[in-house]
Amino acid sequence: MTRAGGPASRAIPGRAGSRNSRSLSGRVGPRGLLQLQSLRFLSLSNNFTGALSPDLTRLDGLRVVDLSNNALSGTVPYEFFRKCGSSWSMSLANNAFNGELPQSLGSCASLAYLNF
Repeated sequence: MTRAGGPASRAIPGRAGSRNSRSLSGRVGPRGLLQLQSLRFLSLSNNFTGALSPDLTRLDGLRVVDLSNNALSGTVPYEFFRKCGSSWSMSLANNAFNGELPQSLGSCASLAYLNF
């Protein structure tokens, strides 16, 4: 949910979604997003907090994920790199993650871009 109101699924149309406005804030929750199975590009930059939910990996169509410039914390879940497909890109830069990178990162032979 975002503080802008309603599930993120209403705020992000069809195949691409970018909600990097500084007017959005809160936790990145997957409830509404999980309904968007055809989503290919997800950008939720700026002002989000909390831990990454491994449930976001249930969006099988995602190819580009930008969660940079937030206050996300904790460790990066193992599941985030378990299913990375061809031309897969992820940016998690400028957050407050700790711990080691998941070993599943080693199985991403077709990773196109990774920014921590």
